[in-house]
Amino acid sequence: MEGTNFWLTPLALLPGVGLLVMSTAARFGQLHAELHHHLEHGDAPGPGVEHLLRRATRFRNALVSLYLSVAALAVASLAGGIAALWSLSVTVPVVVLTAVAVLAVAYAAYELIQESRMLLELICAHVHTPSHSGEPPDR
Repeated sequence: MEGTNFWLTPLALLPGVGLLVMSTAARFGQLHAELHHHLEHGDAPGPGVEHLLRRATRFRNALVSLYLSVAALAVASLAGGIAALWSLSVTVPVVVLTAVAVLAVAYAAYELIQESRMLLELICAHVHTPSHSGEPPDR
């Protein structure tokens, strides 16, 4: 890769990470609204609320990891850009920070996969149990 353009690589990854941040934050907001709905309607803390809290923890972990990724990519690009202005070589820090950012995205993806698995288990539990009216769910 050409030395003068090397610092642009982290910037090329930012839009994808930004999209993950936006979609994760939106899903986290929906979960927050659902939790408030349960609490406002007098639902006692129980399995349903505990499940929401476990999912919220996964979302929080994913968002923190994604924000760290954004910071690492921004610093990597900034360091590379400044070095390019002064004709210095900072290939190693740019590569290390970019690798850290990619690892953070991978961890966030793992957390989001686990949250999706938890949500699917909840959906399956609702489908396989009788509804509150006492009638079996439609299949």
